[in-house]
Amino acid sequence: MFTCSASHSVVNFGQFDYYAFIPNRPLHLTKPMPDQLELVTLPYIMSALPQKERSQEIITLARTLTLMEPSGLLDNCEQ
Repeated sequence: MFTCSASHSVVNFGQFDYYAFIPNRPLHLTKPMPDQLELVTLPYIMSALPQKERSQEIITLARTLTLMEPSGLLDNCEQ
């Protein structure tokens, strides 16, 4: 019961905070990341980040997945 309730909430509800700022943890890049660390520069990263419209889709998806259900799962159970 803990795994499908409290544990799920801990992992799920913090995702929006993590994914809302796209450079923090992008779900989508337009270029592959180079194998050599020296080639990873700020201009390369900025060019690999998704466009504005795609970023809005990612943020909307993360927000939707982390919204709390207004009625709890056990609200309709008899006491």
